[in-house]
Amino acid sequence: MSAKPFLGTNVIVYAFTSNDPRSGTAETLLAAGGVVGVQILNEFVNVAHRKQRRGWMKLRTRSRS
Repeated sequence: MSAKPFLGTNVIVYAFTSNDPRSGTAETLLAAGGVVGVQILNEFVNVAHRKQRRGWMKLRTRSRS
């Protein structure tokens, strides 16, 4: 039995960033499946809201734009 990979915050951030060359790789990793911890999700929301200036409603509805 093979273990699922643990995905870090950067993988999720890159997957939700449209103008980054790493986006495609990150989306592929997410599509393949893996484990994401609650702390990773908290960090993603913090980065998306504070640094990428995404509104709370966009984060809540999982919008990429």
